[in-house]
Amino acid sequence: MIQNKIDIALIQEPWIDKARVKGLNHKDFTLIYKIPLEETGKPRSCILVSKNLNAFLLSDYSDQDITSVILEGNNKSLVLVSAYLPHDDEAPTDTLRKLVISQEKKKNYLLIGTDANARHEVWGSSSTNERGECLLDFINLYNLSICNRGNKPTFSFPSSDIYDGWDTTLDVTLVNNLTFPIINNWKVLDENSFSYHRYITFDANFDFNIKVDCRNPRNTDWVKFKQSVLKHNPDHLASCESKEDLEKEVNSITSIFSQAYKSSCRVIRGHKKPLPSYFDNELIALRKKLRSQFNHCQKHGSWNLYKTLLKTFTRAKTIAKRKAWRDLCQSVETAKDTARLKKILSSEYTPPSLIMNQNGAWTESSEETNSILLDTHFPGNSKEPFPEALDPREFLEEYSPSLKI
Repeated sequence: MIQNKIDIALIQEPWIDKARVKGLNHKDFTLIYKIPLEETGKPRSCILVSKNLNAFLLSDYSDQDITSVILEGNNKSLVLVSAYLPHDDEAPTDTLRKLVISQEKKKNYLLIGTDANARHEVWGSSSTNERGECLLDFINLYNLSICNRGNKPTFSFPSSDIYDGWDTTLDVTLVNNLTFPIINNWKVLDENSFSYHRYITFDANFDFNIKVDCRNPRNTDWVKFKQSVLKHNPDHLASCESKEDLEKEVNSITSIFSQAYKSSCRVIRGHKKPLPSYFDNELIALRKKLRSQFNHCQKHGSWNLYKTLLKTFTRAKTIAKRKAWRDLCQSVETAKDTARLKKILSSEYTPPSLIMNQNGAWTESSEETNSILLDTHFPGNSKEPFPEALDPREFLEEYSPSLKI
């Protein structure tokens, strides 16, 4: 996905172990699916979303075969659905039907990638069966559009001594009228997917709220920065006979330094990781001294003192960590504290999700979710906006609104 610059993957029939999806975790992506209520349940759909996007699970429109996610845009929201329609159930399922009806009322963008297990010549199958007719009736009833192009098969079953092999199209990409104009370059890839199904890719030109990234000056490659600056020969300045000439030269030098900085300092996500709670003033001072000694050793080449300081810091850190854990365990007295500790230690998968309000209805956006959480945990809080500040986006490269799915 990173190599092909894929932002979102709609996946059906992933690898499962003990009712959990395995093999798809990555530091740059968020894996989203609904956990079955029973350990014997098997999630047969999931969605992999870039962490640069704000994605939330729609729990009321998801089950083990349907994964529904809402992506918040600047003006509208896009609902993404990964759907597996089992051959022994009706097409579409009740959950998928309910989802389409609800999004039709809300006027959201809707995109459905489905392993339909249904054949129809309309989406490129070599033949038509009863399931295909039922699914087409559903598509026409709710004014959905089919993105499939051509008749290149999406499913290939190899021949054997028992069965004859066949190629057909069982995977259908559906969108509503709002979404159809923003879908481009739909195609079936020849790349080996190590599955009976083939990869399908397309572009979605949607104006998303993309998380702001930033650069940490400490990560700058100063050698590369200097080389980039010297390439433009900034020492050779033109004579400035007027205010306009001076401003022109200042802008030129600023542009040279800005380009050199961007090329020599990598982009990172715009948040600072806080120090662990057990880091006291003594540990912070010791770490600062250790870093200072590291920089000194890099220049002079003698590492003995640094190694001694590193052992001291590691030992102090281990002692502080154990003491903090011991204090936490001793402070657990009530059932509430015990439940909180269990949640910290639990390895259970928890997808990013919208929540249910006091009226029993699900929230419809992250803003509504945050408002409920704020009012619940901080009653009487003020929702007045902060004074206007500089937008860090102005100092970052512009993002393209086109996503690869």
